[in-house]
Amino acid sequence: RQEMAAAAVAVSGSASIDDTTTPQHKALEWLLVDDDFWLNASSSSFEQRYSMSTFYFATTNNGQDTWINCGADSSTSSCSSESQRFLSSSSECDWSGITCNGNGEITKIDIRENGLTGTLSTFIQELVSLSSSLELLRFSKNALSSTIPTEIGQLSNLQYLFLNNNNLVGTIPTSLENLSKLTTFSVGNNGMDGTIPSGIFHPTLKNLDLDDNNFYGTLPSEMFTSSLGLVNIDIGGNAFDGTIPKGFENF
Repeated sequence: RQEMAAAAVAVSGSASIDDTTTPQHKALEWLLVDDDFWLNASSSSFEQRYSMSTFYFATTNNGQDTWINCGADSSTSSCSSESQRFLSSSSECDWSGITCNGNGEITKIDIRENGLTGTLSTFIQELVSLSSSLELLRFSKNALSSTIPTEIGQLSNLQYLFLNNNNLVGTIPTSLENLSKLTTFSVGNNGMDGTIPSGIFHPTLKNLDLDDNNFYGTLPSEMFTSSLGLVNIDIGGNAFDGTIPKGFENF
């Protein structure tokens, strides 16, 4: 028990584990008491199973709410296979929306249109713990709120980030400039604002969706000089001004 608690603290910090109201505490409690998969702290998959359990509790109001599909409660959430249900006794790699590589490491979390609530900041540290393998995050068409935390810039292998059609506010964090492998960035249909940081325009970026927010200011010149591979740009429904930057002819 102490070893598992220490492993969880290493991911989330002692404050989150000690506070009995947090999803981190709930996840650890579930692993210790209710999880029939019977992992121990030395297991190679303990950290990511803990992180995915925290994610579930963080997006269901500590289990008081439910997801539309494959939530933990079979009486309120349908699922085509019980092995795909979150918090089931199967491997977390089998849970709905989770994809793992040949080494059993999570590479994709794709849970869209599923009634997710809460804030990204509540479980960002647990996502960061998966950064060595995580390539795709898709939380489109849910009810996630608040801002995009700066820690998202620590997901150094991320290639696809879909946060569109939620209730996000605030600005695009400049830490996204650290995501040098990012090919798709989608935050359309939220309530975000601010200017667009030039650092997000890496040569890898191909798809950009910023539509229907409250972004303003001029478009960065890097949009047309650094991200020459851009093929899809959706920036309507904002308050941009100024002229189209030089480099547009590159397209």
